Amino acid sequence: MTGALYAAAGSDPALLVEVAREFSPRIEVCGPREITLDLSGITFMDSTGLSAILVTEMHARMRGQRFSVVEGPPHVNELFRLTGVDNFLEIVSAPNGN
Repeated sequence: MTGALYAAAGSDPALLVEVAREFSPRIEVCGPREITLDLSGITFMDSTGLSAILVTEMHARMRGQRFSVVEGPPHVNELFRLTGVDNFLEIVSAPNGN
């Protein structure tokens, strides 16, 4: 598999953690070279969600996989900027340009 796209949406930070828990084992099984987590539907993110993304990114990197996130709403992008995550996490624009 050359790539996988997983979408996360909603306002519950525990939901993003759950997505990450389901996401990591499936990444290992299907073995895509590129993984993208779509955050454009996220309405809330805190340190719990940020941690889930970082752990998932670390696991992908350890397996030699490219990991990126589709940029979320402004408050999510601001969280990435304030924490410095935007300096090393690959953040891409939404395919439709939103």
